[in-house]
Amino acid sequence: AANRIKCQNNLKQIALAAHNYHDQFGAFPIGVTLADAAGRFPNGRFTDYFVELLPYLEQQNVYDRWDFANPYNN
Repeated sequence: AANRIKCQNNLKQIALAAHNYHDQFGAFPIGVTLADAAGRFPNGRFTDYFVELLPYLEQQNVYDRWDFANPYNN
């Protein structure tokens, strides 16, 4: 029962983070940004849904260290 409650709380925190992101940017974060045929990322950023939510999950320090230009550094 304790593990179920912990999991439910984690899901609730992710949902709240997603809604806070939506309130700030007017849209939910993109699922994933993939490279084009030449290996370049749109806007020069490699990111996904959970990376964009990190600041809203009290993980700003991890977000600041994320290398958006080169996914192999993460």
